[in-house]
Amino acid sequence: MPVVVDGRRLRLTGVLDYRPPGPGWAWIAASAVLAAAGVMLALRSRLVLVAVAVTAVALIWALRAGRELYGRPNVPTIGYVQIGLTSVIGCALLCGLLNRDGRVLAAFLVGFGGLYEGLTMLPLLTHAIALNALPSTVARVVEALVLATGIGALGGSVLGPLREAA
Repeated sequence: MPVVVDGRRLRLTGVLDYRPPGPGWAWIAASAVLAAAGVMLALRSRLVLVAVAVTAVALIWALRAGRELYGRPNVPTIGYVQIGLTSVIGCALLCGLLNRDGRVLAAFLVGFGGLYEGLTMLPLLTHAIALNALPSTVARVVEALVLATGIGALGGSVLGPLREAA
């Protein structure tokens, strides 16, 4: 295939590599089982809810940073700004989780963020190659755990206070 690179006419050579998609439904099923376990764990106590939410914050940050840093020889400034904003929001949520009065609200926000990030990155589970700076298998495991901990934190923050009030 002829192309022009830096004013010179070059010919691309190589092999086109095709990889069939992996078992996407198996990853989604694993995420669903882990999410149910996360909700059940988060309902046990507020301390477990906080632990699930703190885990979700770390996993969300890793997945988001991997997405921003993927596939570029030079990451644009906006990529670093977005990673910085994600870090600041994550630190604010961690402070909220450490504050006794704001734990449930912070866990709700973490859960909502985890659900958003998990659904946004769902193609990681259904495509053959993960478009992420993390290795494909690691990115898929982190994605499944983000969905699980996000749903766990969201479910625990909503259902936990309802159960305590009853």
